Amino acid sequence: MTSASRQSVATGRWRLHALTALALIALSGCRPHVSDCVAPADDSARLYLDAMDSLERSELDAVERSLDRLLHCQPDFHAAVSARALALALRARAAGDPSQRAAYQQRARAELAAGEARVRNATERFLHGVTAIRTLTVLQDSQWLASASEAYEATRALSPEEPSLLYYREREALPYFMAEALAAAGEYEKARALYAEVFARHGVGRWNGQAEAAWRRTDKIVRATGGITPHGLGRKIAAQPSLSRAQLAAVLVEELELGKILDERVGTARGTRRAAPADVREHPYRDQIVTVLGWEVRGIELVYDAAAQAYLFQPEAAVRRKELAIVLEDLLIRITGDQSIARAFVGQEQPLFSDVQPTAAWYNACATAVSRGLLEGDLRGAFRPDDEVEGADALLALRALGQKITRK
Repeated sequence: MTSASRQSVATGRWRLHALTALALIALSGCRPHVSDCVAPADDSARLYLDAMDSLERSELDAVERSLDRLLHCQPDFHAAVSARALALALRARAAGDPSQRAAYQQRARAELAAGEARVRNATERFLHGVTAIRTLTVLQDSQWLASASEAYEATRALSPEEPSLLYYREREALPYFMAEALAAAGEYEKARALYAEVFARHGVGRWNGQAEAAWRRTDKIVRATGGITPHGLGRKIAAQPSLSRAQLAAVLVEELELGKILDERVGTARGTRRAAPADVREHPYRDQIVTVLGWEVRGIELVYDAAAQAYLFQPEAAVRRKELAIVLEDLLIRITGDQSIARAFVGQEQPLFSDVQPTAAWYNACATAVSRGLLEGDLRGAFRPDDEVEGADALLALRALGQKITRK
């Protein structure tokens, strides 16, 4: 074979290889896209449930990771978009910077609108409606409660397929979260009615336990604020999950009328006038705090602060149940004049509570408060002495004390 022939054969082979490579490239380009969402963890329902469970724990980074993956794997998954709106609203609420908060709020509204645009049937619309109510409750824009109420009425008319409600599981999710919205707006009587509707309708449902606990909480608030003027201090404090020492001093003076009662009942000179402690001189409840300190009420005295090397009031410190019990016992003794109250349960062999021993310095006060109907233990027989006092519990206790004074 001549050199020219060999060169011709080599050229032909090169062209054949080149054409083969080009054909393979062309074929690979025509091949359908293979999804990377093949792991069991990429199941859409699982990712959505993971996101909502993380939402309950306020783990917002985990929420966004699950939702981002879900929307990558299934871009048309309607509920994920609404859930992202809720996560963004929670980020807005937690943001300290006003501009950052506004940006999160704007994104949350946009995602909420996008989620609504994707719904295709009654079940999807129901899921969106419940999440929309939750998002509006967190955002609390202008007219947010009216918007939430409109969403509630529109969603209530739907007939969703409960097996397809995923995280929400049952239709009772709708009245439950509307009740949460009403409670957030201070509409406690309406919220109480909706909570009752949830646990009365579905005795062992997904939302029953939470609704019953919320009903008890709102019922306490409704009872605690009965008779209090709409703008009264008690209404502001009743919903507080934790009462501060300053707030306790304020309700003692404003709601119980401590100074007036002790003046009339004790029959002694007015409480000693004191200078305001350093940590309350600029406090909005300074006058009430000074009044309480002047009467030297046990359980809410000044506390020595080693760092400041001074006695301070610590106005923002939470009041513990044992401290409120001591306050109530002290006032009961002063008002009734019955000094035997101070030792009524001292030396008791069988404790009334599973978590307070008779040797504890506050045992008599706790036993007195419960036996007189001022405070309650729980169903397990515990007093929970170190638990923080809820605003409603404090108001109910002071109201019960006031009624005993009236009957005296």
